[in-house]
This record gives sequence, structure tokens and C-alpha cells, in this order.
Amino acid sequence: ETYPGVCKPMRCPTCPSRVVHNSRWSAWVGADAVETWNTRTRQLLSFQCGACHSRGTLLHVADEATTATATQTWEAALATRPADTREAFMSVFEGYLAGEVSQYDVVPLLVALFEQPNAVPLRDMCLTIGDLERRACLQSAFLYKHPRVLTNCCQRLHCFKCRTKDFHEDVSCEDNARTKYRFSHIVPCPQCSLPLTKSEGCNSVSCYCGHSMSWNSVMNAHLAASLLGAHGGDEIAAARAVVSVTEPTEGEQAEFAAFTSAHSNAVVAVRYEAAYGSQEAAAARALLHEAGEADATSGAVEFAQHFPAAMFAAEHPVDTALEALLSETARAVAWRTEHPAEIEEVGVAAESVLLDRFVATFSTLQAAIEESASILDGERPPRSELHRRQVELLQATHSEAVAAEMRAICVARRDRLQAELNSAMEAATAAQDAKAVAEAKLTAAASGAVGAATSNEADEVNVPCTHFSTTTI
Repeated sequence: ETYPGVCKPMRCPTCPSRVVHNSRWSAWVGADAVETWNTRTRQLLSFQCGACHSRGTLLHVADEATTATATQTWEAALATRPADTREAFMSVFEGYLAGEVSQYDVVPLLVALFEQPNAVPLRDMCLTIGDLERRACLQSAFLYKHPRVLTNCCQRLHCFKCRTKDFHEDVSCEDNARTKYRFSHIVPCPQCSLPLTKSEGCNSVSCYCGHSMSWNSVMNAHLAASLLGAHGGDEIAAARAVVSVTEPTEGEQAEFAAFTSAHSNAVVAVRYEAAYGSQEAAAARALLHEAGEADATSGAVEFAQHFPAAMFAAEHPVDTALEALLSETARAVAWRTEHPAEIEEVGVAAESVLLDRFVATFSTLQAAIEESASILDGERPPRSELHRRQVELLQATHSEAVAAEMRAICVARRDRLQAELNSAMEAATAAQDAKAVAEAKLTAAASGAVGAATSNEADEVNVPCTHFSTTTI
């Protein structure tokens, strides 16, 4: 079931999750089958030297003596590594040899064990693996991840991934190919990443690994992704690069055509934007004027989709945009739901203007802070919802000053209440003293009246006591 570039592991018929060593099953099949198996294994690491142009295999093979030496070297290298890291790696490594773990799970642990790829004794490790399929798969996975390799024939440094001579340090395979070749003619295989080129023939092609594909589809997708990646994944930035180049080179033409096909909406939007001097708000306002015209271009629609914040700003000048949002009209609510990121963008700009205008209504910033503190403290309510939002904005931007002013208000209120309490207590004390004086005077007056009555009784002895009433006293 194998073919050039593919060598399937021999699974145990009783326990399919495990791999049977080729030394065990090879005795049960013919010599031709064994040779085919070995050929397919070597083809996994087939490589053509860029110096002498001879094709060979990078698969590590050796005689018994060399293998024994490699085993000792590998064991000595393992012994120098930390015990916990070594044990974790060996557990996964043994699982890979049994077929229970993928080679792609082994490679990162192997690099972590020796701290850097160049320090990994790859050859010695591979020679300790008796099964050729397991050895080839692990070596291939390592080289695709860390493609720096020397050819066996000339010991010339190459990149295993893109098969180019002289390893391109710190440069991606795509960027390296861009500088050396007509980039539009080179496409990495989606399955094995082998760089492919096609000089003639139909659109249907097959890679050496056996993967079949549509050449034009894969090439266009790769070119579009390459241009997008060169601009950090920013679709609008890449579209601006396409629109800004008036005379692209032959290689750029293929890239731009592929990107325009894959990201046509972004390109149309940027072209509409460029027509107005890259001023998003100006373009949006122009779009509003064109919206009712029969000949409005599709660029207007695409611009509206890619620059919703500019559209909203055009409809609502920045000083009233927040008011429109706060009013929660049906349109604002729908727009808020669909464009949360743009809400934040417009809101930040609008809030900045609202805050500046709020402060400008007072003579100083301190006066604005005092106003906000009095409203937040509850001394008086805000005049409107917008006024309340302005107070909140000032509190958010000058939180410490507002908090200090609120504390000062609390202290002043406490002092005022204390003063009122002291005044009331003093008044009560004065009233109490006045009451005491009045009572003393009343007592003295009563005493004088009783004395006078006694004197009258002595003078008029014939008058009965009942003639004296309480009122008279």
C-alpha cells in the first residue's frame, strides 16, 4: 500500500495500535516486498545535493559496529540531561517506537531535552532505532521542523524544507524563494511543504508525497496568504499595498491578482478610500451623498462594510455621536450589536470631546472636579443623561482628584452638621438658663405676694380667709 514518498508502519494484526518491527515481519514476505519497503523508507528522506546535483537519501544507516558506537554515544548524551526531563522524553520516545505516539509529539520534547536543535545528536539517536520506518519518520519530522542539514556527498549546508543550497538563516523559505526565483512559479505542497514548480501540463498535479491538487487553486491561495502574512495579517494594509503600486513587477502582478481575487471586498473598499485621499471620514461623507443616487458604485458598499466607524462618524459628528448612542435609537442599538469594536472606537473619540467641552464650561479643571464631586455625592442630580455621562468621564480620567474632592465635601458636611449641632446645643443651654431665671423670678414674686397677703390679714381681722383667692395671691 506504499508509494514513493509514503511508507506506512506495519501494524500488529492483533493489536493495531502497535507497530511490528521490520526484522520480525520481513521473514514472512518475499524479498521483493522487503526491497520495496526499504526503497520507500529511503525515499522519505530523498534529497538532491545543490552542489554536485546527485540524488541520495539522508536516512541514517550504518553497520553493526557503527550502530553500537552510536548507541553508546546516545546513552552518554542522555546521561548528561536532567533526570526528570530525560524520563519524560524516554516515556514518549518508547511510545513512539511502539507506534502509540506520533513523531510530531517526539520532536519538541527532543529539542527541549537538549535545549536547542543544533545540540541534538540526531544521527546517534536515529541509529538506535532498529525499525527503518520508525527511524525515517522521526528523522523526517525533525528535519521539517528544523531544516538545517548537511548532504552526505558534499557536506554542503542545505535547507531540508525548501531543498535549497546554503541554508537561509533567519529567513523563511518563502522569502528566500522570493529573492531567488519567480515566486509565482513556486508553491509548497499543502501536505509535505515540498516546493513545487510546473512548467507545462494540465492544472491537476500530484506531489512526490502522493498528494493531488489543483495547481492554480493552491498557487493563488499561497500567493494571497503570502502577501497577507507580509502585512501582519491585516487585510486592509495588504489591500492598500496592492492599490498603491501603479506599476507592479511581473512577480507582484501574480501576487496582487491572487490577493485581489481572494480579498476583492477589501481591495474595492481601499480603492474607494484612495479616491478621497485616504480620509476615511471624508469618504464616508461622500458615500452618504451618493447613497441616494442611482449610479452609486459598489465601492461605497464595500467601504461601508470595512469602515463602519467612519460611516457612523459621518452620520453623527464626533461631538454628538455619543449622544446618538446614549439615546438608544433603534438604529444605534442595531449598529451597536453588530459593531462592538467600532462602538469603542467612536465612543473613545466622542467621549474625549465631551470631556473637553464639560471642562471648558468651567473656569478651571478644579471647578469641573468640584461640580462632578457634588453630583456624585448626591448633593444635586445631573441636568441630563449627557451631563451624567460627562461627570462619569471626568471621574474616570481624574479619579484621585474627584475622590479627594468628595472626601472634602464629606468633611465639610460633617463640620457643617457639627456646627449646627453645637449651635443648637448652645441655644438649648441658653433657653435652659432663661427658664431657670424666669422660674427664680416667679418664685420671688410669689413669695412677695404671700407676704403682702399676710400683712392685710393682720389689718382686717374681721375678713374671713375665704375672701382670698388664688388669683389674688
